[in-house]
Amino acid sequence: MEILGAINMDLRLHFALAVLCLTVQTSRTSTSFRDVILPSTKTDIDYQIQLDEEKRGRRCRRSCRNVAFQASVSPTIKDIKADETILFEEIETNIGGAFDAKSGIFTTPVAGTYVFHSTILTPPRSVVETALHVNGEVKMLLYSGDNSLYSPGSNMAVLQLKVGDLVKMVRNGPWGKTPFTIHRGFSTFSGFLLQAD
Repeated sequence: MEILGAINMDLRLHFALAVLCLTVQTSRTSTSFRDVILPSTKTDIDYQIQLDEEKRGRRCRRSCRNVAFQASVSPTIKDIKADETILFEEIETNIGGAFDAKSGIFTTPVAGTYVFHSTILTPPRSVVETALHVNGEVKMLLYSGDNSLYSPGSNMAVLQLKVGDLVKMVRNGPWGKTPFTIHRGFSTFSGFLLQAD
């Protein structure tokens, strides 16, 4: 026990002496205590921080590029009103989570070039015009309808978008022919990021 106490006292004296020497040395050279006592550790820490930031950046760039969704109408929408948002509540794919089935809105998570596609199916004797809106502006139109047959309308848009842009499908104004019905299952809305900026 006495030997351990002596060793501990000896270690404490050596440490105090080392700190005193370093304090004198750093005051002469105006070098920080951390730089003197841990030069290699400081470099290692800075290097590790840089690596971590680069990894986070790579992960962000990879995850931002993984944006895609596909959803379909379910149940059938009957008597949709003019300019009403079409709800595609049956989600097949939602990579990145940018499409909200409850609102029918896709919110752009990253700036870039996007591709959107929609097919709208109407029953016989129904004519419905629909549109793709970006922030309330029409970017694509569809026409679906026939007097005697189920009639799909399809279209695709390639758009340059910014972060936070709101994309949705709506009934395009009052045009068409009653009943304004959009059939379930066959009516779909999809999109994906083609290239990030």
